[in-house]
Amino acid sequence: RCVVIHENFISKIPFSDFYVFSIILSHLPKNSQLQMGNSASVRYVQLFNQRTDISYYANRGVSGIEGCTSTACGAAIDFQGITTLITGDLSFLYDSNGLWHQYVSPELRIIVINNGGGGIFRIIPGPQSTEQFEQYFEAHHTMTAQFNAKKYGLDYFQAKDKEGLSNVLQSFFLPSDKAAILEIFTPRTDNDKVLKNYFKQLEEIGVK
Repeated sequence: RCVVIHENFISKIPFSDFYVFSIILSHLPKNSQLQMGNSASVRYVQLFNQRTDISYYANRGVSGIEGCTSTACGAAIDFQGITTLITGDLSFLYDSNGLWHQYVSPELRIIVINNGGGGIFRIIPGPQSTEQFEQYFEAHHTMTAQFNAKKYGLDYFQAKDKEGLSNVLQSFFLPSDKAAILEIFTPRTDNDKVLKNYFKQLEEIGVK
């Protein structure tokens, strides 16, 4: 019953973080490895069944955003195949210097979910009740990863809707002589509503 609700929910939701993860995870190349940033990335990935042909890695126990990009870079060097990092905008921007070296594997693919800040703070209870929420918790911003890609000589792709994401994924994982960044822009104030609605539907059938 949970599987049916899960699949029906995804088929009806608007373009959002939840929808983006459902598409990305199904498009990861076979026999590749997935590196997850903290902390919304890990939380979303855990809502989907793990694929047996994918190796999953994360620094979740640290509960910090530092080092996620650097870790993925290091992992990609020693892996024979595609390494995909799924990370949030704040995590990526904070650790973008992890790309500042000559050992960035051409098989590294970085997917930045850019929802304009720390979207996790719209999900967990507490932060939104403060007047300083947007500035100090969410850290709302208008930065993008495009200039980082240019600075480090990486291919850059972007998507802002369902059709755009579907189109870009057809070429994003193709072989290349350089690493690549895919930046996906999702609606900052809608993502938490979609996720909370998902949990609400599960609670209605007794799943907590």
